[in-house]
Amino acid sequence: MAASFINNKHLLWRAGFGPEIGQIDDLKNKNIKIILKEVFNEETFSPIVYETPDIEPIEYTDPKATAEQKKRNSKNKSEAKQRTES
Repeated sequence: MAASFINNKHLLWRAGFGPEIGQIDDLKNKNIKIILKEVFNEETFSPIVYETPDIEPIEYTDPKATAEQKKRNSKNKSEAKQRTES
């Protein structure tokens, strides 16, 4: 009995979920084939749809960047801005 509990618990952890609290007692008595069917059972689901506000990009400068890196970053930003304006 203890071996099947340990093996079944191990299977669920390897599958990436781990056992739920309500499954602990069931793991002692369930056959591994039944657990596999439950793990690989495809259920229908409906995706969660939500809207998020537009996020404005923030200016980020790396405090550890060298002067050359900062200059290059500034140059790249100004070139990108010119392309979007034209």
